[in-house]
Amino acid sequence: MDDLPSLNERYAKAILVFLLKHPEGVMQKDLFHIVKNSATREKVLKALEADELIKIETHVVGRKKYNISLTVMGQAVAEQLRQADRISKFSPEELEKYRNIHVMEHFNVYDDHITLTDRTINGVRYVNIYLRPKGDVLYFWCEMDDDTDCYHIGYLFVDDKLRNFIKEKLDKNGYKLPKIYKKYVDKYW
Repeated sequence: MDDLPSLNERYAKAILVFLLKHPEGVMQKDLFHIVKNSATREKVLKALEADELIKIETHVVGRKKYNISLTVMGQAVAEQLRQADRISKFSPEELEKYRNIHVMEHFNVYDDHITLTDRTINGVRYVNIYLRPKGDVLYFWCEMDDDTDCYHIGYLFVDDKLRNFIKEKLDKNGYKLPKIYKKYVDKYW
């Protein structure tokens, strides 16, 4: 977020998080409780708009009105800010408890690899898992862990869509899975 200078503006983060609660957008007057000074409010809004975090649409019906809403990038940044705020309020015990929790989902499936998102308390990482056939045996290799058996690979057997993708690969190409994946097959298939 270093390349978004608007986030250094006072009130910018509070405005983004507020807009996250109002996906339909708000009028400029709705931000008064965050920034009382209109000149300051204008300055922050212009900076956020310049960084493409918000869009400001002008509507003229009698008086000129502005509808302020988040862009797609603005929504992603606001969600990260909200998550960072929540984490900052964790006690040391809570931080330790949640440090090793991973929330994974497949991001994309390609013919030769699968990309997962791995969300932790520390942020989001994208993980590529490659299909590595050796003869008639199909192995998986995790680029992040440089391993053929890790929790990322275990997730392939948990997710319904990925499990079906693997089964199709096995059936279509006559592959078998090696014994190292038996624990996943026994548990999830």
